[in-house]
Amino acid sequence: MTDTTNIITTGTGKEGLWPGGTFYPAQQITPDALIFSQTSVGGSISGDGPVAHIPYIKDGLDAAIVAEGTKIAETDPDMIDAGDINETTGLTPLLDAIGKVGDNGGSPTGIIMGYGTWANLHKLNDKNNRPLIATDVANSPTPAIYGIPIILNMQTPAGTILLNDSSQVLSAVSQAAIASSDQAYFANDSIALRVTMRPGFGVLRPNRLARLSVNKATGK
Repeated sequence: MTDTTNIITTGTGKEGLWPGGTFYPAQQITPDALIFSQTSVGGSISGDGPVAHIPYIKDGLDAAIVAEGTKIAETDPDMIDAGDINETTGLTPLLDAIGKVGDNGGSPTGIIMGYGTWANLHKLNDKNNRPLIATDVANSPTPAIYGIPIILNMQTPAGTILLNDSSQVLSAVSQAAIASSDQAYFANDSIALRVTMRPGFGVLRPNRLARLSVNKATGK
């Protein structure tokens, strides 16, 4: 007879994988996700059915006085399309975008782009053959242009930049749900882990955000 009292085995219980439960705050699992740093999280959701209704007061600068009984016209402004940054324009489109966003009541909190777009910006020179991005900005671990932080994210579409105001993007995020199965990869003697999270967002005033492109004309 085999003595099993001293045999140590790999447990299949969830406690051996993540003690204390199967749900964690999403920000603990994905702390660098832009939904936490570049939006205003207004609530927590769970499941497929719930919808987060977040009230806000519209403070559009185009508000007007109308006569009693007159229909009040609604406005639905679009996001600012600020144009293309290239060697001819320099950073002027970005500067113009900052001005337009500010004039519309926004306050930019981040310039979001992908790593490839950031690299392409470094390749551009002005009319005097000087880099558009100064060396001290390029070498900084926390780069900023015009005092606005550069946020690098691999999910940003190539060749595009978003000038963001996090107060204008409301979001709701569920907890991160973790589940395991010792059946899915039974033949491989492995355990499958599944992590799911449900995010959602909406923009209050699109004209307080701006999009730009980089070197669009050349396609580089």
